[in-house]
Amino acid sequence: MGNNLAKNITRLRNAKNSRKSEVNLQYSKLMLDIIKVLRTEGFIRGFSLSPEGINVFLKYINKNTTLNNLFLVSKPSCRVYYTYSDLIKKKPTKGTFILSTSKGILSGGMAVEKNLGGEVLFFVN
Repeated sequence: MGNNLAKNITRLRNAKNSRKSEVNLQYSKLMLDIIKVLRTEGFIRGFSLSPEGINVFLKYINKNTTLNNLFLVSKPSCRVYYTYSDLIKKKPTKGTFILSTSKGILSGGMAVEKNLGGEVLFFVN
């Protein structure tokens, strides 16, 4: 996980606060999987790969972004793991957890459907 995830989450948060239409993120396989999950969950319009990295196109509805809050949960110094039952108990009404599971990167809802737990990377709503 490391600093690349934190840097890219900060880039997304800064682009959202600046009301940018797109942001360029550093490429990594982990980040690409996370972006695919965010696309599936409807938080971003899409993405494209370029030599500079991953271009992410932010989604706005009525001049409001769909990425309201991005909170990094696990840090290199303090990892946070949720089991299947923890995910059911802490299921947020708005937003979702992004987890690293044994089946890859999944959203909280997809992890509950597959009866999986894992490391909580961050929370988005």
